[in-house]
Amino acid sequence: MWTDKGIPFGAEWARTIEGKLRECVVFVPVMSPRSREAEWVGKEILLALTLKKPILPLLLDGDRFMELLDRQDEDVSGGHMPSHGYVAALAGLAGTSVVAGSEANSAQSQASLPRAGRPRPDNLSEMGLEASLLRQPWAAGRAWNQTLRLPSWSSPIRADLLWADERVIVEIDGPEGRTRDRYEADRRRDNHLQSAGYAVLRFTTDQVVNDARTATAHIEHILSARRAPNNQ
Repeated sequence: MWTDKGIPFGAEWARTIEGKLRECVVFVPVMSPRSREAEWVGKEILLALTLKKPILPLLLDGDRFMELLDRQDEDVSGGHMPSHGYVAALAGLAGTSVVAGSEANSAQSQASLPRAGRPRPDNLSEMGLEASLLRQPWAAGRAWNQTLRLPSWSSPIRADLLWADERVIVEIDGPEGRTRDRYEADRRRDNHLQSAGYAVLRFTTDQVVNDARTATAHIEHILSARRAPNNQ
């Protein structure tokens, strides 16, 4: 981890920050009224967006920054610590584990990598869920952000998370999924998927980020049921 507190005395500020941003694997801006007024924070965010760096914002105080409104952030106001989902997403992007010692080595050796695709690096809920699934042998066979075509549906269907062999789809609904039009469209789509033999599980971003254990338990249950001999 690097912050601008680590800039050596006499170093050229702009070039040092630019170099560190180009090297980083994930950018974590802390949003507060004080940082909003800081000239360099805005420049750092603009450069991170230009470089298409994964961005996991923290909301410390005040309002969300306009340029980051399309990014899911973690609310740490009022002294709250980041959730396990946030830490897991950050660890996944950094290529580290939230599990320490020999347990971490064991988890890595038993890691179940996605068959195809990957979670979107700027999506906290997808990254957090993947970090939880990575250590579960039963999660093998999953694919992220896949496109399906159904004879009964005119347009392609994008699935957040898919187990093709078991015909299980997991969808993670953000705030935009709570509008009336989006809700109705998603239910029509789910009906067609279920008619085609797919099981569809839906979670909100809050459920995935703040209670990943319950979400993964639901996914494991439906996968186990689909893999049972009488369902083959």
